[in-house]
Order: sequence, then structure tokens, then C-alpha cells
Amino acid sequence: MLNEKILLHQFLVEKITTDIHLLETNINSIKESKSNSTKSSVGDKYETETALLQIEEAQLQNQLQQKIEQLNILNRIDYNKSNTIVIDGSLIHTNIGKFYISIGIGKLKFNDEQYFIISSKSPLGLLLYNRKIGDIFEFNKQTINIINTL
Repeated sequence: MLNEKILLHQFLVEKITTDIHLLETNINSIKESKSNSTKSSVGDKYETETALLQIEEAQLQNQLQQKIEQLNILNRIDYNKSNTIVIDGSLIHTNIGKFYISIGIGKLKFNDEQYFIISSKSPLGLLLYNRKIGDIFEFNKQTINIINTL
């Protein structure tokens, strides 16, 4: 089962790395468009086009920073060991699903299974943190039983 956690973690690193490369490509494309826009446009049309490109670039830069931070978090996790209590890097099997404590990206399908990729700072992550196999607790009017933790 430890192999499941290792493969999931590696998949997440690859996914975030791919997202980063895509965002960098899009940002470079916008920079190129801004450069070309200055060469061919004048007046209000130029100002409007440039402003829209700057807004889009700023949004993409923000997304890029978030992805880089997610990658940094993933890179700090020691995913090669089993944990008896829930900490960052734990893969938890519960009666309601599987949770990987790492970054907050939500539901993810991997190897034909559903996983919830959550941060330890999320409401459920905070409730799960430091718990162990056999612990039972309530979240959103739902009873959650920790069946296994890696």
C-alpha cells in the first residue's frame, strides 16, 4: 500500500510541474503579444488591448506562484515512509474515501480511484491531523472512521 502513496505523490508532482510549464508558456505568449501589440497598434485600441493583456498576465503570474508553492510543499514531504498518525504526506483510508494530506486541490482520479487531495490547513485536514487508525469523528454531520493510514 505504501507503493500507492508513492505513485500518487509522484503523479501530483508531475501534474503540478506540467501546470507550471503550461502557465509559463501562456505568460510568455502574452508577453510576446504585448510586444507585437506595441509595434502595430496606436491610440485607444492599443491601450485597451495592452490593459487586457496585463490583467491576464497578472492572473497567470498569480496562478504560477500558487503552483510553485504547491510544488515546494510536495517536494518537502517525505512520502517514502508509513505514518502511524496523520501528518503531511499521509494517505488515509476512511469509510468515506481516501485522503492525501499535502496540497489543497480537491478531488482527483488516479488509477481508476478517487482521492481527495487536501491541505493539513483545510477544515478536514485540521480534524484529521494527528489522528490514528481506529479514530472516529464527525465532520459536516458525517461520521468518519480512519481505517488505515500510510
